[in-house]
Amino acid sequence: MKHFFLACLFPALLTAQNMQLTEQLGKTVLFDDITLSPNGKHLAWVQSTASTTSKQTYIRETSGSALAAMVNIATTGERTDFDPAWSPDSKTLAFFSSAGETEQRQLWTVNADGSNPKTVTHLKGYAARPRWSHDGKQIAFLHIEGAGGGGPLMAAPVTTGVIDTAIHNQRIAVLDIPAASYAGFRQPISTSTITIGRLTTKHS
Repeated sequence: MKHFFLACLFPALLTAQNMQLTEQLGKTVLFDDITLSPNGKHLAWVQSTASTTSKQTYIRETSGSALAAMVNIATTGERTDFDPAWSPDSKTLAFFSSAGETEQRQLWTVNADGSNPKTVTHLKGYAARPRWSHDGKQIAFLHIEGAGGGGPLMAAPVTTGVIDTAIHNQRIAVLDIPAASYAGFRQPISTSTITIGRLTTKHS
């Protein structure tokens, strides 16, 4: 009887231990896209946990004991942030985020202290890798209008049904930051573009 009881109890104990281990692993904090401001006074990164798909941008001072602060975007639901980039004067951080969108990335800017976050684009398609001009007046980024997924270097989903071919031009879009900042919230961007290649995709 004793052996029978232990045989029944042992799987339950293993299940409980596995659940505890899974819970602990899910709390593991992951850090990505770490970037230091040009003046060395602020650090920004994208932070997440192993159990969630949401990723948020954090900022903290490099000196003293200041705590890291998450960039607070007033939207509901999960968001995924990407590619934080500091302006040359270290006063502004630009980053891509899907906040308030369904997997669509928009370019956001926020002050170095985490205040005044705002979106400066209304894109449709893949966008990544924002880079500031030396004078801080423009931001360039990769843009494939109308394209989804992870860009030209990521694996495409398996195609089914009737297969057709669509060509997406991969461009470097250049955004005028002063115009975007003062023209109003979520204004469609007016950019100059440079075609650097073509991405051919198939869809049904």
